[in-house]
Amino acid sequence: MSDVLSDETRLAADIERLKAEFPKTRELYREVCALLFFRFGVPPTANRLYHLVRRGTMSTPASVLAEFWAELREKSRVRIEHPDLPKELSEAAGELIGTLWTRAAASAHAELTSLRDDVEARRAEAEQKVVAAREELGRTETALEQRTAALLAAQVEIRELERQQAHEAAARKALEA
Repeated sequence: MSDVLSDETRLAADIERLKAEFPKTRELYREVCALLFFRFGVPPTANRLYHLVRRGTMSTPASVLAEFWAELREKSRVRIEHPDLPKELSEAAGELIGTLWTRAAASAHAELTSLRDDVEARRAEAEQKVVAAREELGRTETALEQRTAALLAAQVEIRELERQQAHEAAARKALEA
């Protein structure tokens, strides 16, 4: 639950930064598309874009989103250009490389997710250790305060006894004299 809130908070902060950086509405929508898709791994929708940016008409994010997907498809298409290579073979090789790239990216994403989970587990464990250490520190400080109070009480009692002893020694000397 806290991860969702932190992602939403980071997203809102990033969008505010982009609003200052990109005053033109279409450019802003384009950057928010890229932010959602590449940084947060969320496929952007026209409704979500409009909800986040709140600029222009509802058709603006829809058209920008269509351009974003078209450009992304075009950039992700692999072309093998060789003059002696038949067109069908060139297209098949491009698709193969594209498939390999997609699988490698998915594998890297899975590994990154695994590493993030591991880091999160270690962070949670470290937080628990910090909490336990603070509790132990509190118990130790309480015990120290109790022992200090007992020591002070014992010192007062010792002084009182020493005073009584001195008084009794003086009384005894007086009686002996």
